[in-house]
Amino acid sequence: MLVLAALLSAATPEGFDLGQTFLVALFFGLPLAGALAVLAYRLPGAVVAGDPATRLVALVTADLPPARREWGAAMRAELTIIDDAPDRRRFALGCAVTAVRMSVTGRSWAVATAAGASVAVLTLVASRVSLSGERGGIMLATVYLSALILFAAGAVNSRPDRSFRSGLIGGLLAAGAALVGMLMVATVEAVHWELVAGAFVMDGDIPKGDLGRVEAALDPLSPHFLLLHLLVWVPMPVFGALVGTGRSVENPRLVALRL
Repeated sequence: MLVLAALLSAATPEGFDLGQTFLVALFFGLPLAGALAVLAYRLPGAVVAGDPATRLVALVTADLPPARREWGAAMRAELTIIDDAPDRRRFALGCAVTAVRMSVTGRSWAVATAAGASVAVLTLVASRVSLSGERGGIMLATVYLSALILFAAGAVNSRPDRSFRSGLIGGLLAAGAALVGMLMVATVEAVHWELVAGAFVMDGDIPKGDLGRVEAALDPLSPHFLLLHLLVWVPMPVFGALVGTGRSVENPRLVALRL
């Protein structure tokens, strides 16, 4: 995380600054560290002793919704009777794919579609408001306001069955839809910004030379802008899923101990 923060800092006009790097690392590192701590608590199957196949099956069957817990127990039991290492790996990968597919429901797709549409509208509104005002770009809105939408997506997906897994996977699906929605609108708006203001849409910077339409349209796809969005967005579904589960019926640590 400190390396990423240093790269972000070095990309600024002021260059590398240790104090600034530390603040950036703290600002982005704390949410990521918190999200990792939540994942370690809610999905502790990865720390189960055994070969990679055993750990993978334990991970993907941890914290399943009540209706799927018997399936998870059956998969863990079936793995114990498979001795061949390649067969164990194939079985574990099949379990992982099935577990993800089971967690992606119609509700997940509906929430993801709503999140993607909401972020797209937010991007359009932020672009037009900024363009008619101070012309500071859309990045603050797309990064931080969109993060609230993803937090809500994680919470909404986890509420029906109080499943952290459902909230997490549904929230990450919403994050993917949000990224697509933001980029689709931002690339179109980038061309509009080039025509009206001769500036980049993300941060409102005006280049020293001429700004072409292709260069302007590629601005939202810049790696450092994408990285900034992901650093802020990724922890949000995790926190949303945690809030959405409320008081779990069963402590996931106790579930892990029985694996």
